[in-house]
Amino acid sequence: MVIDLERFTKNKKAIVPITDQQGVFNQRKFQAQIQNGFYYVNFGDSITVDNTVPVDEIELSEALEKLPSLRGFVFGSDIVPQSFNTTKTKFGLSASSIPIYFLSSAPWSYIEAVQWEDNNWLFKKAILGALDVILEVKEAFESEKDLSNIKGVTPEMRYLFFLFCFERDAAKEMEHLQQLAIAEGERKRRIEEFNKTVGGRLKNSIEKAGGHLVRFTKYGHNKLEVIWTLGSEQFNSLINASTFQCVEAGFCVSSEDSKLNIGGAVLTARDYMQGRNGTVEYAVLKEGDIRNSRRSLIHKTRE
Repeated sequence: MVIDLERFTKNKKAIVPITDQQGVFNQRKFQAQIQNGFYYVNFGDSITVDNTVPVDEIELSEALEKLPSLRGFVFGSDIVPQSFNTTKTKFGLSASSIPIYFLSSAPWSYIEAVQWEDNNWLFKKAILGALDVILEVKEAFESEKDLSNIKGVTPEMRYLFFLFCFERDAAKEMEHLQQLAIAEGERKRRIEEFNKTVGGRLKNSIEKAGGHLVRFTKYGHNKLEVIWTLGSEQFNSLINASTFQCVEAGFCVSSEDSKLNIGGAVLTARDYMQGRNGTVEYAVLKEGDIRNSRRSLIHKTRE
């Protein structure tokens, strides 16, 4: 076997994704103590990563265009492939969901991902004009209906629907547990177990502040999209999944979102709605154009 030594010595600059502090290009593997992202990497006698110059978007798009791709629907930081069969025959993957690096699209979005030479999957683009059927499936989920009256639902869409329902219904089932005729010791033990989960902690944080958790969904890497209510009004917040700090509170807090955790967001909304914030007379909810049609709290001052 002839080994091409030139590829190890010839200087070359390339755009390379670095994930979990590792990268690979033309089978040359390297490590870099740097956060996940695309970088210019110089290959020669040694390998150096340039983190001072942002990668050109056009160059990146051209590089990704050459890679094998697949499409699917977003669930958290994964996608459910549009076709299980194609994913298995073309890529040899039997998994029903695939982790995607750099994924930032909203849940249910229809996206395209590409496969790097280390077999990691990378977000390429969101596909505008999502399939009508998946929009109907999403609406059924949000309305808590089944899929029996929707035509054209594929096995992949049914699985996506199941994942979202499973995530949402864990909190609901815990509410049912409170009313079941079982031994108090058993009920207490199960509730304590639930309270240690993300859903349990989230439910407690919101309810202690006076709100009610409707549902939550994984959103990209380490974020949660949380639907909660206060009285008759519904809010949509985006939070850090580990700390519960707000990325987007879901209503106007003068760009101070990150200073609030989810409980603080509920308390702030309550104070606005009850008119207890110094300059706030009253508050009304209005449809906003914030990501995924989040609702904005528009507050008016006293004249």
